[in-house]
Amino acid sequence: MVLFKRFFASVFLAVVYASVAEAAPWPESSKHATHRSRNVGRGLQLEVFHPDTTFKTFGTGLEQPVSFTRAVNGIEDSAMTFVQSQLNIPASDVGFKSGYTTDTGKFAYVKQYHNGIPFANAVANIAWKGDKVVSFGSSFIKKKKIAASKPTVDVKSIIPKAEQALDGKYNDHPPSLEYLVRPDGSASLTHVIQIRNEEAGTWYEAFVDAHSGDILSVTDFVADASV
Repeated sequence: MVLFKRFFASVFLAVVYASVAEAAPWPESSKHATHRSRNVGRGLQLEVFHPDTTFKTFGTGLEQPVSFTRAVNGIEDSAMTFVQSQLNIPASDVGFKSGYTTDTGKFAYVKQYHNGIPFANAVANIAWKGDKVVSFGSSFIKKKKIAASKPTVDVKSIIPKAEQALDGKYNDHPPSLEYLVRPDGSASLTHVIQIRNEEAGTWYEAFVDAHSGDILSVTDFVADASV
């Protein structure tokens, strides 16, 4: 029973990004969202938001069609095909992130995509025991109000602003483009850059609006690692 609880708790936590492990095992279908403020850098207060997460378990397991379990790329194809079928979305909306196998089962993690760009906080995962799916979690959103996929603010122009606000320096980690789901359900296009201050012991990942240049959210690598 202890292993059973840990199995489902680990799957849910990977999607919701919240400290809720004590509630496992999860009910057949449940929804969770996280929304909080974080003070970072030079007094900058930002929202940290993860959209509603739906989590389902399938008892002793949900059989997958033979085409799923015999996919050419194994866990990657199986995961993406399963997500498409569960959420009724096209293949272009799903991108494989990672997957692994343990003594207790297989796990896969995917991200939502739009026009080839991943969402930072719209993700899903699948857990198998043998060839049966035993749980599925998703925070994918209905794409209604999404910013244009081509930036109008150059990433180089926002680095100095991020450095000043977060009291550090850009660490030369390659920047990326990602969508960020906002509390009102919209999705902003963001430049994602890392700002670090080794002397102060801070290390942030900043999500900067690629159309307005505003800093929308941050990941605090140091604080989150200490939780």
